[in-house]
Amino acid sequence: MERTFLLLAAFIFSSAQCQDTDPSRDPDASLTVCKPDIRDSGVHSAQILELQGLIQEQAQLNQEQAQLNQEQAQQLKALQESTSAAVPRVGFTVALRQPLGPVPIDITVKYPVIISNIGNGYNLTTGIFTARVSGMYYFSYTMRNNLEAGDNVYTKLYAYRDIYDDRMSHNTFSGFLLFPL
Repeated sequence: MERTFLLLAAFIFSSAQCQDTDPSRDPDASLTVCKPDIRDSGVHSAQILELQGLIQEQAQLNQEQAQLNQEQAQQLKALQESTSAAVPRVGFTVALRQPLGPVPIDITVKYPVIISNIGNGYNLTTGIFTARVSGMYYFSYTMRNNLEAGDNVYTKLYAYRDIYDDRMSHNTFSGFLLFPL
């Protein structure tokens, strides 16, 4: 559109007749006055039609670009909605908040305080986290194998050992799904 305007402006000004006003005859006039002379400018109707065609073409391109932008925005929104809805959210953090042990046998540590349990994978009664979604999980301890749906994760207190904790929750057990597989 900018190019069309410049062509049109150059065309109009090149075909103008300019008069320089004499300030001695007219003290208020100190500017050069230009008036287009369409009769003598050599303007052909073909040139005018060409310029009008360029203007219409530019307007059509602008309209098509606006439509493309709107379609892309709708596609992006649909993609964002489908992506966020498809990703399951799984994660938990539990705390002991009291000392445990020593005990004479190996036991599963049952963390009695649930700080968060998104997806309800941690069982407060058993102390076991059950992966309800297959995927790659992160736990706050190192683990050698990948988890599958139905796998159980828990911490164990060995016989005659103890775990110290208090109301400050120094001893916690956490895990969350990084991404599904």
